Amino acid sequence: FFSAYWWGLIPQALFMVSAMSTKLLVQDIEIEIANEIAEEEIQTLSKLKENKEASENARLLRLIDHERAVLSELREREVQQNEEMKRAKEAADNANRAKSAFLAVVSHEIRTPMTGVMGMVRLMLETELNKSQKQYAQTIQDSGEAMLALLNDILDFEKIESGKMEIEHVDFDLPRVVNSIMTLMSGHAESKNIILAAEIAPDIPRYVIGDPVRLRQVLLNLV
Repeated sequence: FFSAYWWGLIPQALFMVSAMSTKLLVQDIEIEIANEIAEEEIQTLSKLKENKEASENARLLRLIDHERAVLSELREREVQQNEEMKRAKEAADNANRAKSAFLAVVSHEIRTPMTGVMGMVRLMLETELNKSQKQYAQTIQDSGEAMLALLNDILDFEKIESGKMEIEHVDFDLPRVVNSIMTLMSGHAESKNIILAAEIAPDIPRYVIGDPVRLRQVLLNLV
């Protein structure tokens, strides 16, 4: 009986060994299957990541192409605007040169007969005239001098544009400048039924130092 007991343990041992081997084999198969599943999941994730990266790259490329197109269009517009501004500047410069040339020619052409008129008025003032005739001739002379001053002002536009404008510092009769403006503008005032009068403060000196032509131009524009 005792021997039979020990002989009976042998199949049980073999069965246990077989069961352990089977269990280990099953575990190895499960581990292998798990590894395969993990590898497949890794590959799947990798593919998804690659697809996502490819999609992001494609979107970025589309954005870059769009930005390049926009920048190219902006550059073309900028070049076009610069060309238009250049043409407009050239046209404005040509117009200014034409204006200056026209004013210079006209002022020179008018100055020649005005010089003759002023010479004849001076000769008239040297003859025997009554008080009214002398006053009329003096008014013509003052108006002629005003006209010559205006012609000089027209010529000064070229000096202003070229940056060569200079202010004179000479002695001149201030009341005479004011009276010349009154003489020139009195006719326009009378035609509009406006009383034009000039008053100079008593503390203002008669002779001052400055640019009579510029002062006269300013006062004339104000009147």
